[in-house]
Amino acid sequence: MLIVSKKSLVFLALASVFPLVASAEGPSLPPAQPIEDSGAVSWAASDVLKVQESALDVKAAPVTYTVPGDFPTIQAAVDAAAPGDTIEVTGSHAGQVLVTKSISLIGIGSGATIAATDAMPVALVQGATSFRPVVFVGGTSGVVIQNLLIDGLGKGNTNNSFVGLLVHDAEVSVSSSTVTGIVNSPLDGSQHGVGIRSSGASVLQLQDVDINNFQKNGTAFTPATHVVWNGGTVTGAGPTAVTAQNGVQFGSGSGGVTGSITGVTMRNIDYTGATWTASALLIYFSDGLQVTNCVVEDSQAGLYTYEAENLVFTDNVFDQNQFNLVYGGSATFIGNTFSNSDDAGGYGIGLWLYDVLGATGTGNTFEDNPYGLYVAGTSTGVSFPDSRFVYNVESCVNETTETVNITHSWWGDPAGPGTCPTGFDCADWQTHDGPLPVPAASTFGLMGLVLALVAGGLFYISRTAGKSYL
Repeated sequence: MLIVSKKSLVFLALASVFPLVASAEGPSLPPAQPIEDSGAVSWAASDVLKVQESALDVKAAPVTYTVPGDFPTIQAAVDAAAPGDTIEVTGSHAGQVLVTKSISLIGIGSGATIAATDAMPVALVQGATSFRPVVFVGGTSGVVIQNLLIDGLGKGNTNNSFVGLLVHDAEVSVSSSTVTGIVNSPLDGSQHGVGIRSSGASVLQLQDVDINNFQKNGTAFTPATHVVWNGGTVTGAGPTAVTAQNGVQFGSGSGGVTGSITGVTMRNIDYTGATWTASALLIYFSDGLQVTNCVVEDSQAGLYTYEAENLVFTDNVFDQNQFNLVYGGSATFIGNTFSNSDDAGGYGIGLWLYDVLGATGTGNTFEDNPYGLYVAGTSTGVSFPDSRFVYNVESCVNETTETVNITHSWWGDPAGPGTCPTGFDCADWQTHDGPLPVPAASTFGLMGLVLALVAGGLFYISRTAGKSYL
């Protein structure tokens, strides 16, 4: 059974940057600890390298270079290449790679690797932060990275502000690749170490990209990046009191990002210490971001959104997280599953809506949670009809003054919810769970077809009004 403390809520998001005092009582809102945009860029390796380019770099036809073979190092091949050229990499190669022209880096066979060294050069200075990436792409478009392992080898101790792939004011496509080892040895509380990080007006196309064994964040997409990510995994360190990791972060305190993430699994992001919250999917201030067919599991906060508008979540599974939180902003949920939330830390909430300006959805499942749907704060415009509420200790809690629509829902029993939770409209509940099997109608003629349609779930029978709904 979940035990929830009743006290005045004080939510310190982004440490002391956004102090918020809530107006209702309920579970204590936990502060996330995102990676922040570091501010204005004062120096970038791309600025220096672009000066070195000349008309001699432009060739009549694209050329393919090999490493090793044509060049002993990847950087030597990059320096020699012209826009449109391809560099094929075989085996493992140590040393930072700086890309400032439209080229392709293609790994050949298994084991094609770009690895960190003990002292990576600074590639970007942003605010007071000097970033040391394994791979830097800056000030260009049309860059392709494919079938490569970017490996930090756990060398974060000697590379402060460590990043696997850093993209600044550039367009890059990454596919069938892995970023790993962007971490201190051993993992500690240092607030750096990001698998993929962006800054400026960057565009990232990610396909089947895996990120694991990172220090602070799997990704940190900061303003004004556009991201389209299809397929892959982000795997954290699991339960740890060392640092509050984040898996995939969209936006920061300085603004949001745009794009979509589809078919990505995010897992094992769990901070067991006090004060902060680790978040598998962390969304700040972003507008219109779409999350589809993702699995978010085994984390402290599976979902954590902060003042993000017009989010769309479709056919995702949020499983075995302590809670999934939408704070402020607005979102639409279609066909998602919120299940098996863990009450460690005093939560156990399938979907927690706090101070939202609108949250609507249909076809969502709340299953095996201490709390299924929890509506609190100053939330308005919440409506979740046609839901499934099954095997929850408490299916719904509403601490607001508005009635929440959860009509036409399935409660695990044809008799409905018994007593409708306070603050909800449970009318016209479903009398079965989804469409019933359609019987063979070959020998029944027209009457058989009518019976099949009825049995197939096109009509819902209202217990309260005694009439059918098409």
